[in-house]
Amino acid sequence: MLTTSSLVRRFQVGLIMLLAVACLCLRPGVADAQLMTFISTAPCGGLPAGYQNVWIMNADGTGVQPVTSSSINATHPDLSPDGTRIVFALNGDIWGINTDGTGLTQLTTDGNTNDNANPAWSPDKTKIVFRKSGDIYVMNADGSSPSQLTSYFAPGQSDNPCWSPDGSEIAFVHGPNGSDGIWQIPATGGTPTQVTAPNSGDYACPTYSPDGKWIAYESDSSGAWEIYATDGSHETQFSCTAGFISAASGASGLSWIPNGQYIYFSAGNTGASPIYRVDVSTCAVDTVLSNGYTNKNPSFGFGAKLMGFLTPPTVIGGKPFLITIMLKFPEPQDTPISLFSNNSAIQLPPTVIVPAGQSSVSVGINTTPVTRQQKPTIGAYYIIAPNEVPFTKTITLKPIGVQSLTLAPNTVTSGNSSTGILVLDCAAGSGGDVVYLSSSNSSIASVPASVTVVAGSSCHTFPITTYQGVPGTATITAKAQGSTVPKRATLTVYP
Repeated sequence: MLTTSSLVRRFQVGLIMLLAVACLCLRPGVADAQLMTFISTAPCGGLPAGYQNVWIMNADGTGVQPVTSSSINATHPDLSPDGTRIVFALNGDIWGINTDGTGLTQLTTDGNTNDNANPAWSPDKTKIVFRKSGDIYVMNADGSSPSQLTSYFAPGQSDNPCWSPDGSEIAFVHGPNGSDGIWQIPATGGTPTQVTAPNSGDYACPTYSPDGKWIAYESDSSGAWEIYATDGSHETQFSCTAGFISAASGASGLSWIPNGQYIYFSAGNTGASPIYRVDVSTCAVDTVLSNGYTNKNPSFGFGAKLMGFLTPPTVIGGKPFLITIMLKFPEPQDTPISLFSNNSAIQLPPTVIVPAGQSSVSVGINTTPVTRQQKPTIGAYYIIAPNEVPFTKTITLKPIGVQSLTLAPNTVTSGNSSTGILVLDCAAGSGGDVVYLSSSNSSIASVPASVTVVAGSSCHTFPITTYQGVPGTATITAKAQGSTVPKRATLTVYP
């Protein structure tokens, strides 16, 4: 086993490689903007202390707030890669909830016969891995199609699953109390491989480094619970964490912050248990949250570091909209972001730049007219880290429509004409836009079958013919090609 000093040297080298690959750098203060989730028994929502609710906070311990506020005993929350949703275990089932406390959803329903626990998101947010009665299962993010991964083992001895950052592998502990060490299995299933050599201690809570080269975990193999890490060849020890983890309550969760600088952990499962973090390059431990209550199961959202929104979410083809790209934390240098879409009507620039020190940028995007309503996908990803989970949003692109229809005049004497004035939602595109016309009674008032609004114009007039001695009313209808919303106006014809 390596010493603490050799561990530090090894991790200093490993981190340089990790950060070079990820094109990130260790920067004090920047990592602190990262959102995380955890379990706490602190009082919330008018409830006394003692219930285990799901909470969120920033990585520096600020912004602490509950997500659930109920008389429950939730465990093992995991933050989604885009930081918007949390899965957790409660009463033998897996549940999901938005980080703002809305959208509570039960994902498994067999908790009365199975013990479902330890859920974790896949990096692309499409799957959830979890423990079912001591075996490892994967299901879709909506709870459908659960399938067992660990049929290779005798049932009932696997726990604490987590995904590799690229989504290809799942690590877990095996054996009674994890005594057979850390194992890996392909996320699609197959034969598991042992990552750590078994010894007299117990193993728990594996978590991957952001580059996927290391797995950190907790073990009491030295006689006290400490944090270790392995690259598959060497098992290393963070001896600086000795004494921080309660010997009485044991392992209570690890999570590696996505920029790679710290591993977060809890003091234990009971009593006054702070959340700590250990600097992987210096082996220094500092306190993140200490409130006198039990705080455990810290978890960061691995995967997407991009978020964003579209304004407005629905736009008429030919009109612009605004896309806002947000980084989870600002970068010290200009950050190029690549944009993409599955629809040529969305005229995206190939790249946008988030300026150094800023966390967002907004860009106007042009569109071209469409002949039917469409819902194209728009996305963005880091050029410097193309394997990151991309940010994607769907925008509703509507065909140009008739905004208004006016008749001038709207009352005439039979035999006299009127003029229809139609206005489009926006200027007609190249080649013009066709508007179809009709009359509810063409023997009283007739109109052309269609007119074409010339390119660049949004207004057009057309004649309405009435007939001598034929009074009555007729409704004139105008509908742009591809639009499903017509405009109508009524003409009254006197004798």
